[in-house]
Amino acid sequence: MHRPNPITPGLLIGFAIAVAFG
Repeated sequence: MHRPNPITPGLLIGFAIAVAFG
């Protein structure tokens, strides 16, 4: 992560959960 954006972590977590449960 080059910048501490509050949106990036949320997207990464959501994507990880989607893949894990997908």
